Amino acid sequence: MNELNYILEDEEPDFETIGDTVYLMSPIREPYHIYIMGNLHFEFRNYFKRNNKKCLAYTGSLAWYHEGLNSKKYVKPDLSVICDLSKISKRGLEGVPELVVEILSPGTREYDRSTKKDFYENKGVKEYWIIDPKISSVEQYVLDIDKYKLHSVTIVLEDWEYEMLSDEKKLNYTTVVRPTIFEDCGIDLIDIF
Repeated sequence: MNELNYILEDEEPDFETIGDTVYLMSPIREPYHIYIMGNLHFEFRNYFKRNNKKCLAYTGSLAWYHEGLNSKKYVKPDLSVICDLSKISKRGLEGVPELVVEILSPGTREYDRSTKKDFYENKGVKEYWIIDPKISSVEQYVLDIDKYKLHSVTIVLEDWEYEMLSDEKKLNYTTVVRPTIFEDCGIDLIDIF
């Protein structure tokens, strides 16, 4: 048995429950996934601290119990932003976060883009970001009358891609994502990827 098999056999599987469906989640994340999640957490944490915001950013180990106090059904977003700290209990999150981020991986790409996006929309999460490490992008969805609307797509271009842009597009190009719930916050994706 090689070392990777030993590690995988030792890890407890994790689950998420949406409706009556239980989804098996991998207990091991790819290093780049963890790197992106950590960088994003760092940016939000620093923004909250600098601006005296009473908000917290939690990474994927925080369970969101989404069907009431006694429910055992939960999801674990890659990153959650919570500004009403009374929603946080000893066991996890017991209310709707303001912003949720999912980082796509080969095994969760479709799940994050469809099932989880619909779930977050139905639960009333104000803002949902889908990060695609393959193309260094963030899709930013904002809740508008109970439906998500694509607010922006921000991509970190390679130098050669940037050079292909017209002068007008170069003037408008940015790698900064601005959460609509914190208009004075700007997160440069160059610091994330």
